[in-house]
Amino acid sequence: MDMLQYKIDFDQPAWETPIKGVRCKSARYGDKQLRLIEYTQNMSPHWCSKGHCGLILEGEIEIAFKSTTGQYKAGDGVLIP
Repeated sequence: MDMLQYKIDFDQPAWETPIKGVRCKSARYGDKQLRLIEYTQNMSPHWCSKGHCGLILEGEIEIAFKSTTGQYKAGDGVLIP
């Protein structure tokens, strides 16, 4: 099996801007999607109805959940149900 078929080269896709203060690059395989997302302080507060998981590569982010607020920094994984 050629393992390169599973490698995602995020240098290839173009940056997209789905909402103000956010840009991302996406890769799809069947019904799965992997994104490289960059958030800025200009991002409007919003909430997505789908679950997400991710890894903070650099910087910090604060996420407000219904009952608590989480602080995440580089190296932290985050799971949003």
